Amino acid sequence: MVALILEILEGPIVSGLFGVLIGAWLGNHFALGQDKRKEHNLVMKPILLALLKHEDDLSKEDKNSWSSFLLPSIESVRLQVSKRKFIKLQKLHDEYLNLSRSGIERDAYTGLVKIEEGLKEKLETIIKKMLSVIKKK
Repeated sequence: MVALILEILEGPIVSGLFGVLIGAWLGNHFALGQDKRKEHNLVMKPILLALLKHEDDLSKEDKNSWSSFLLPSIESVRLQVSKRKFIKLQKLHDEYLNLSRSGIERDAYTGLVKIEEGLKEKLETIIKKMLSVIKKK
């Protein structure tokens, strides 16, 4: 009886079915991974664009052209990154907002921007750290 079962399992039909099942499972696994990657990139794209645009604004010499910077819904990232990365991103964002509030003043009469010395470098460093946390897959 055991010999008969072993003979059936070694046959070409069973090994072919086994190969088909393994191939179907692997195909499904890789397709799900691709869908997760697309979803990740879809959520991260607005935030990445906002960070890159603000990084470009900071590199301009004309300080009056600096746009105000707010992440477009940092909460949308929560499902896409680990808890540790999300907390790090929140801390960096809060640090950025505190620095920009305390170091950038706009004169109400002239509209000119007064910037604390060394603030631009600090803000650029924080943006680079945020970009390292949020990556495209």
